[in-house]
Amino acid sequence: MFWLRFLKKIKIKKKADDDVIDKLQGYKDLIENPRIDYDKEKIASHIIAILVEYLNYKEAVLTLESKNEVLTRWNNNIEDIYIDLYREIFKGLDKNYDIDVKININEMPILLSTHKNYRILKNMYKFIDQDKVFSWEAGGENIQNHFMYPMNIVVCKGANHSQFAARMKNQGETNINKIYDFSKLYSEIEFKGKDYIKKSDGSIVKQNYKNDEELWFVSGVIFEMSRYLLSSAYVLDKLHKTGLMIL
Repeated sequence: MFWLRFLKKIKIKKKADDDVIDKLQGYKDLIENPRIDYDKEKIASHIIAILVEYLNYKEAVLTLESKNEVLTRWNNNIEDIYIDLYREIFKGLDKNYDIDVKININEMPILLSTHKNYRILKNMYKFIDQDKVFSWEAGGENIQNHFMYPMNIVVCKGANHSQFAARMKNQGETNINKIYDFSKLYSEIEFKGKDYIKKSDGSIVKQNYKNDEELWFVSGVIFEMSRYLLSSAYVLDKLHKTGLMIL
């Protein structure tokens, strides 16, 4: 009986592994789909934007449904996933720098962590019902927005709930105060659906955030979609117009 249960667990695990590999391949197939006849980097950018909004609304719903006031699962851990990968491969974090760039609130995907249920609703009342306009001046030092390159997304580490409401209203201006450049990772590793793998020897890159399986998987999909954005003239032109200069 023990061996039957053991073999069943192995079979279930293999199916789960196969499922995430198939899901990742599905995203890659969309890039190559001949029925979507425009630039691959634009398709990849749209997929990334959809994934970011999916995570934003999912976390908001989970927070509203939670019996606890504060949700312990945070979307912005995706930044820590990429930082840990970089540190594991290069034994440090050298490609990051402080900036001060203003953008419209919906100008690019912003990944938010709306972890307090009452703050979601208070900020929606403030910015939507009371018709307040979100501004970087009013937000001050509370706003912590970090740009990830080449993922072409912003990860919010401060002012999550107010920016969530402002994005729903589609009105306001925020700022980005840090850039992380992860482009060096792409020649060293790739995401295979379940793990990040070193290209040099096929070994698994050590990680600390695999307990949140969905965030882990989405981080990998965004990583692989961003491979199409490396040195993309389309992306770099948009960034230069915004004022984001990748050094």
